[in-house]
Amino acid sequence: MTTTMGFDSKGNARRSPWRLNALVCCMALAGYAQAAPHEVSGQAGDPASWRSAEFNANWGLGAIHADEAYAAGYTGKGQKVGIFDTPVNRHPEFAGDGKLINVVTEGYRAYTDPHRPGINAGDRFYFDGTFHFYSGSQGMLSNHGVHVAGISAANRDGVGMHGVAFDSQVISVDNDNDGPAYGEFLGLDGAVTNAGWQAMIKSGVRVINNSWGVSIPDFLSDGGRDPNALHFELKDAQEQFDQVKPLLGSLAGAGYQGAIDAARKNILVLFAAGNDGNYNQPDVISGLAYFVPDIAPNWLSVASVAQDATSTNSVPYTISSFSSRCGYTASFCVSSPGSKIYSTVANGSDPANLVSDYGNKNGTSMATPHVTGAVAVLLQRFPYMSSAQIADVLKTTATDMGAPGIDALYGLGDDQPGQSHQRPGHVLYRRRYSCGVPHSGSDGRGLRPDPVCRQYSGSGRRGGCRHAARQKV
Repeated sequence: MTTTMGFDSKGNARRSPWRLNALVCCMALAGYAQAAPHEVSGQAGDPASWRSAEFNANWGLGAIHADEAYAAGYTGKGQKVGIFDTPVNRHPEFAGDGKLINVVTEGYRAYTDPHRPGINAGDRFYFDGTFHFYSGSQGMLSNHGVHVAGISAANRDGVGMHGVAFDSQVISVDNDNDGPAYGEFLGLDGAVTNAGWQAMIKSGVRVINNSWGVSIPDFLSDGGRDPNALHFELKDAQEQFDQVKPLLGSLAGAGYQGAIDAARKNILVLFAAGNDGNYNQPDVISGLAYFVPDIAPNWLSVASVAQDATSTNSVPYTISSFSSRCGYTASFCVSSPGSKIYSTVANGSDPANLVSDYGNKNGTSMATPHVTGAVAVLLQRFPYMSSAQIADVLKTTATDMGAPGIDALYGLGDDQPGQSHQRPGHVLYRRRYSCGVPHSGSDGRGLRPDPVCRQYSGSGRRGGCRHAARQKV
């Protein structure tokens, strides 16, 4: 059974900031982002003009310097953002032709859920975006997916708030998670979850947001906040994987296999690191790329940071008290805003009469869609890059937080305010980029050299760009 990585506005558990200078790295000022017609448009080259009340409603946008990306002309336009979560409803923030697509999945359950009475193996499931109202662990609707989707992609319409990639399209697939969950890590229903993974793969998304996870043992939960207690560590995640590995390729392990399949299809898979406290490390599904190394280039784990004016870091943020540390995932983990995040919600007790609203939530669930939205903006800017190369840009433009270098708490860290990256970051190892960008009548191949990429590589030739990627921890 899945576990959502979020808390409500009261701090009740279920279960980077790197900044968007990653988005302006290698950016030439090309094009104008479009604001809503009734709203004063942001101006190209002027980040301050994008800091509207709607922008400031979610402090995370300012923390990752999304305004700099918008001023450079990049808003996620034309990109599909995959939200694998509870359903996303027809909130006004997702209005517009094709803005929100709820993908239908159906089949027969493979798992009897001990925490949700009436959910049994062999039962038929049909998910089309309709909200769930379960009588089990929560007993009410979960608006978790609505909140997550808003952080990534809510419209810039002059109302409420807007998402990081406000011009992107939301592809919503239901993971059948009713909110707070207490399932075992082998409790993923392979039929339901794999149907979702395969639907995502077929939808054409280049990035999938997963603000959920699986449980760690109860006796280790308290260790996340007590340095003297036992903690969930690499050896514990290894024990989980040792039980998952024999199931890969079978229905029982299909929830994990689907994630692996997606990463192997050039899709960037993002997972919340978990809400088990700063001393605990991510569960096996968030850290799956550690155990299946070939998918690591297309995988990111995301920890949460909070505003902290007293922080000794080079930026006024520190790891959220609830957030799991990056730990063994540090080489593919970034940190992003996840505390007191204002976004879209739906309220009510009747699926036919839900009320669209806004509210604050806390969790690595909220940190992850900030990164997902950033990926969408980068995909607009760099359509010639693979998903792994997009991940490289994010990782190598992160500014150090915590202990020097890639560290167990923040992973690759945060792009600190004030820095201005004009190209991919420090070279950890070299990788060739295809430096051409789509342009008719350019070099006979529908490509023209990217001028910023040419500046970095010293060559205008396609493939002449070199860039960084991973570093051993």
